[in-house]
Amino acid sequence: YKQKLSDVKDLLVQQKNYYGANKKLISQLISILGYLIYKQVEQQLIKIKDYEGQVTFDDLIAGLHQVICNDDPLYVQQSQRLINVLQDRYAAVFIDEFQDTDQLQFEIFFNVFKNKDPRKQHILFFIGDPKQSIYAFRKADLQTYFRAAQLVDDVWRMNKNYRSTANYIQAMNDFFQPTDTEFDAFKSDQMKYYVVEAPPTARTGHLLYNNHPLNPLRIICSSTKNDILNKTAHLVRKLLKEKSFEIKKEGVSERIKANQIGIL
Repeated sequence: YKQKLSDVKDLLVQQKNYYGANKKLISQLISILGYLIYKQVEQQLIKIKDYEGQVTFDDLIAGLHQVICNDDPLYVQQSQRLINVLQDRYAAVFIDEFQDTDQLQFEIFFNVFKNKDPRKQHILFFIGDPKQSIYAFRKADLQTYFRAAQLVDDVWRMNKNYRSTANYIQAMNDFFQPTDTEFDAFKSDQMKYYVVEAPPTARTGHLLYNNHPLNPLRIICSSTKNDILNKTAHLVRKLLKEKSFEIKKEGVSERIKANQIGIL
């Protein structure tokens, strides 16, 4: 298939005078061919899985979605039977990390538990944070998140952080809130940042340099992956080797240990 794509590309490039050297047209034609090849491979993969009697996790979701969300009159009765079974079994459903949910999964849960029947009362909670929607390999879909946010009856926000120090929470608030200089971490009208508070019992602690607290948020610019790796390694070495760096917890200062450093 790669060879076919290469052959077509060469042919199109040879004919560029005929197309007026229209690179956009050439790119579109290659994309169309790539899609056709993809669909052919997809169909062959389906046949192989059927022959081997195998299903993937994606197949399980797609198959359930086809039954639950099918409006075809031939499947409505089968769909309703399965919906009734799930409704009778689960009175409340809490979906954590909802920002990593794709459209198919959302439609399954919403169709089963959206309470069409007033005689049945179910609780359906979507628990998530769009800022954490980073797992493309899980088919995380922000548009699904925003769609769900418009369809729910109520929205509750968890605006207290019990895990971090007050200084760190304030630094995050300062970073994520748009500024007058038009800096916006999200670059999206749909993404809103809600200020987070530190409870009275918030953790206390500081990163110190020569006994002076440092701002808990530092941004280092890098242009290449290797540069990021080198600067990260250099910073870790400084934190561990230089005596000027200390960490202060609950009023007690100490040298930084390796197990106190996390790299995400």
